[in-house]
Amino acid sequence: MFPDVGASRNDSLNSSETDGERGERTHLGVEIGELGAWIRMVSDPAALHTRWRFSFTAPPSADELIDQLVEGSQTLSGGTGPLGVGVACWGHPASAYSLQREDEQASFWEDELFRHQVSERLGAAIYVRPAVEFAALAEATERAPYSAGPLLYVHLGREVLSCIVTDGTILTGAHGLAGGLGHWSVAPDGPRCACGIQGHLNPLCSSQSIVRMAIGLAAQSDEALREVRAITHDRAESMTAAQVVQLAAREVEPMVVLTRRAASALGRTLGHVALLLDPATIVLGGPLGVAGDPFLAWTRDEMYVALGTVRQERGLPIVISAALEPESALVGAREAARRSAQRPAGE
Repeated sequence: MFPDVGASRNDSLNSSETDGERGERTHLGVEIGELGAWIRMVSDPAALHTRWRFSFTAPPSADELIDQLVEGSQTLSGGTGPLGVGVACWGHPASAYSLQREDEQASFWEDELFRHQVSERLGAAIYVRPAVEFAALAEATERAPYSAGPLLYVHLGREVLSCIVTDGTILTGAHGLAGGLGHWSVAPDGPRCACGIQGHLNPLCSSQSIVRMAIGLAAQSDEALREVRAITHDRAESMTAAQVVQLAAREVEPMVVLTRRAASALGRTLGHVALLLDPATIVLGGPLGVAGDPFLAWTRDEMYVALGTVRQERGLPIVISAALEPESALVGAREAARRSAQRPAGE
């Protein structure tokens, strides 16, 4: 919805008043990178002047993370304090960050302790969830006027994550661990996943994996290496998932093979998931998910092949790229805070 403005905290705030500066309490969306490397915050997804960003030079302690969350919240709310804050964490809250406890040497995360500390300092309700869930909520809200039924959001980033939203409700699972699609077994003889098991979806079609493999393949082909250097301006190490797909569209052979393999693995997986969950819409997010054709088309085709004739008579889910990336999680976090504040007391 709006571009990233870089590593500065609040340079863009100087252009206009925030809601808080006008005396109005607002709702904030917060997105925290893996290991707390950065924080982004927004009070109005449609306005550049109501956002804030901070980057850490090293993974922060829990206290440092909370201090910056409070500072950003106070900055955006103009000192009045927000009504509610949605916090989207890349990496499940159970393992993403750490809070120290005096009677234990090990670091750990306690959702309630984190919520209590931030909520107490801000005087606002705090909602902490995995970023993929808030991204799914944002995309489902964006699609709501156009399609009914469950929406499956698949994030192709550092790993493959997913979430189902139905009737505006995020399905979290019995233990809050739903959506680990990256550990779906798709190729017994495929590359080894970071979890140690061979053949999972993660090493085949996460954005991080496909870029790493593309750089390696390019080094083995003079023609491919020339194309990679051209598209990255001689900085092959900076190549993106979108550029891999662009090279595949130009029929650069190693990139075609790599992109087709990723689309095939994802498409077959989505076919199986569609048979189980019957979503109306499947949204692909993350860098690879919004890379466009041919990846999107090849994935859709593979899914239809996997579904075969079983679903032809009853209809097929549509497969589209995310509309709000790279802001989906941030927008969804704010939407969750806004919705929660509107619920009647005791609900």
